[in-house]
Amino acid sequence: MLDVNTFPAIVRSTVPFVSDLSDGDVRTILKLAFLTAEIDLDESPEELDLLNLAGELLWELIGCEPQGIPIVSPLPLPIDREERSWRICELVSQLPSKEARELAYTIAYLFTVQDLYVARVESELLDELRQRLAIEPDRAAALVANAATIATPGATDAAPS
Repeated sequence: MLDVNTFPAIVRSTVPFVSDLSDGDVRTILKLAFLTAEIDLDESPEELDLLNLAGELLWELIGCEPQGIPIVSPLPLPIDREERSWRICELVSQLPSKEARELAYTIAYLFTVQDLYVARVESELLDELRQRLAIEPDRAAALVANAATIATPGATDAAPS
């Protein structure tokens, strides 16, 4: 579960030197999170609350006043692959560092799975995002496993030895 304790822990484990992130990195990461959260056309209040919390905490972690969640124009249709691809490319090009790209992927993944159901369009978006961010599948799996361990209470206790 993502909350005020687990989210910063996930961020710090993905980007050990959080202060290296720029306000532009945070803005773009939040735009990708918003796009990911909205791609399934299911606007749940919990998802919006979580998005706002993520924004507040990211701004705080880099030492900036919270600037809110930058809204991304919704895609005409989530199944519009061309538009989705263009939007992803546009945003990914604004993330020059490996750390920012990895954090963007990790947060996008968390927003995809937070409702415990991954729609096909969400899976496609995550796969394309991973490729565009130039994150190898094994590295993406490690990022996701790390975040899941932090976000899942008791996960380390239940893990096989």
